[in-house]
Amino acid sequence: MSGLGDLRLVCVAPDTVVPPASGSAARTFGLAAAVRPHLGAVTLRCFSSAPAPAHPPAGLEVVHVPRPSRGVARAVHLARMLLGPTLGYRFPVSLDTAGSLVQLESPLLFAAARRAGLSRFVLDAHNVYQDMAAFPQASPGDRLFHRLTRGRQARIEVACWRRASHVLFCSSVDRDRAERLAPGVAAKSTIVPNCVDAGAFRPRPAAAFANGGPVVFVGTMRYPPNFFALEEICRDLAPALPDVQFDIVGDAAVRPARAPRNVRFLGRVESTATPLAMAQLAIAPVRHGSGTRLKILEYFAAGLPVVCPAKAAEGLEVEHGRHLLLAETPQDAVEAIRALRADPTRCARLGAAARALVEARYDWRVHVPALLAIYAAHA
Repeated sequence: MSGLGDLRLVCVAPDTVVPPASGSAARTFGLAAAVRPHLGAVTLRCFSSAPAPAHPPAGLEVVHVPRPSRGVARAVHLARMLLGPTLGYRFPVSLDTAGSLVQLESPLLFAAARRAGLSRFVLDAHNVYQDMAAFPQASPGDRLFHRLTRGRQARIEVACWRRASHVLFCSSVDRDRAERLAPGVAAKSTIVPNCVDAGAFRPRPAAAFANGGPVVFVGTMRYPPNFFALEEICRDLAPALPDVQFDIVGDAAVRPARAPRNVRFLGRVESTATPLAMAQLAIAPVRHGSGTRLKILEYFAAGLPVVCPAKAAEGLEVEHGRHLLLAETPQDAVEAIRALRADPTRCARLGAAARALVEARYDWRVHVPALLAIYAAHA
């Protein structure tokens, strides 16, 4: 791994990364911050209309590639998104620069990146995107976009897997799915799971579970699986548990038309560690999606007991009854929540086992050596 002190890693992302307001942004930021001390520089190049932060954290450099937001330029951009070969992405400068290694944070950037001269790159595959495109969408705009672009997304994704020098997958589930779609990709891949900085979360003391607290759900509602999870909370869980407060953390610009009185929207927060420290338990009624759910790992890092269906824990090395409780139906979830709230000792035991799992397997520090070896091999 000689020479990494001179290497610039350029992580190219399809959306804003700092502050990390989504699971995808949290993965990009967490990985970049973890490897930054070992490299010459790490740049986050993001498609975003927001101003780039003047003083990015963790020693990172952040460059925003603006997207048109009004007038004729906006209309042209939308047309390129819906009908163009690059899904609307355009790079104003070449991506093939000496002394740098590019890491694409989405395969959907590949067509535009290739036009910008990119020939050698690592792909961080957060999800299997063509599977994501097949899932229900929350808004009419999203449904139209995926209806018109699903075929192009699939072709771009497979081409990106094939052309990448190396691919990082979040789980064996995603890697095996990709191998079926593009035989041979598994041989040049490494599983680097979603992780958190466990040190940023203070696990809840065992004695505190006897004091109660809200049930928390974390996620941006712009992501369809989270929106449908929120619908389930408002339709099934909260009405069945009227004496329990449900705290919803994250961007809830898209939300169900009606929410029970015991559902409270906290919006975006600077750090999820704060509301998690106040909660008694956490839920993730996520029933479709790809990759692995970062929210589960944040719950674990906070030392909270978790109730979720198996799909929400897919790709994580967890055991029902030891690290969390699996609940496949809304009624199962109601019963599990009710049982945990009545048993603070069990809450503490589940939370402690979950925290230990994160420290051993899902802290970014655990995977830094493997990432550095990959970058050294492909720099």
